[in-house]
Amino acid sequence: MYKYYKYLLIASAPFFAWTAFEMYGLTVFGPQMLFYSILHTMPILIVIVFLSAMFYLVLFILNIHSKLFSNIKWLEESHLMALILMQFLHVTLLVSYDFWAYSILRIPICIAGLIMLFYGSYKIKMNAFKSNKITGLSSGTNQQL
Repeated sequence: MYKYYKYLLIASAPFFAWTAFEMYGLTVFGPQMLFYSILHTMPILIVIVFLSAMFYLVLFILNIHSKLFSNIKWLEESHLMALILMQFLHVTLLVSYDFWAYSILRIPICIAGLIMLFYGSYKIKMNAFKSNKITGLSSGTNQQL
């Protein structure tokens, strides 16, 4: 099961990476029409990004379920909470893009978003791919899958 969680992280990466690139990287220089460039020039990439959005949603639901209802933890407790918060903030900023992209908050949000992107990606990579352990199985012991 842990192997599938890794695949889910990888499958949700294109959505997170592309939206982060447009929302935080390009918006520093001015407001963007999100997805405009890939919609008109790279139809294959838009399909990949939108399919990846479904995996991103499944990953978010799985992380919340793991945090609230399950004793099986895919990541360490602090990293799991950081991932949930990062996913929630990213989607919130995506939905409210028209509000903040045209305001004075644009540059601080873009800088914070880039920091969140790099720090969160580093922590996930270091934690999720360093071992095959899941905690919480059979009375709190670690088991290899």
